[in-house]
Amino acid sequence: MVARDCMAMGEGAGTAAAQSIADDVAIPDLDYATLRSSLIEQGAIVDFNNVAALAAES
Repeated sequence: MVARDCMAMGEGAGTAAAQSIADDVAIPDLDYATLRSSLIEQGAIVDFNNVAALAAES
């Protein structure tokens, strides 16, 4: 039951780590709008609005 939650957290953590390395900044200094956009581009569910947009595309 928690596998999907763990997968989502792992995807977010991995994407944040990759962005941190690419931008040469510490995790707390990341541009979270860019991180959010990257996650959405990957198909991650980020918030309710994102879920509604994914449902509309189907």
